[in-house]
Amino acid sequence: MANGDILNDVLTLPQVAASLGISESAVRAAVAQERLPSLTLLGRRVVKRDDVEAYRGRTQSAGKPRPGRPRGTTQPLAKPQAEDTGADS
Repeated sequence: MANGDILNDVLTLPQVAASLGISESAVRAAVAQERLPSLTLLGRRVVKRDDVEAYRGRTQSAGKPRPGRPRGTTQPLAKPQAEDTGADS
């Protein structure tokens, strides 16, 4: 494999984050916990494309919406109604 080929076969951590749809800090955590193999190339931490795809296959949440309450769909709380005093004005 020529040097030009290896540069096409690896992604930087920001590129990995964008590809997986997660934060760069989440990628760094996966690398630190050895869930995502990486190597240092020309002084930069990189991940092989094949390893990114394998990681994507192992993680269930990659590319899927997270469960929970949808954002931006909450209704404002109703204002309390003034109590009827029974007195007619």
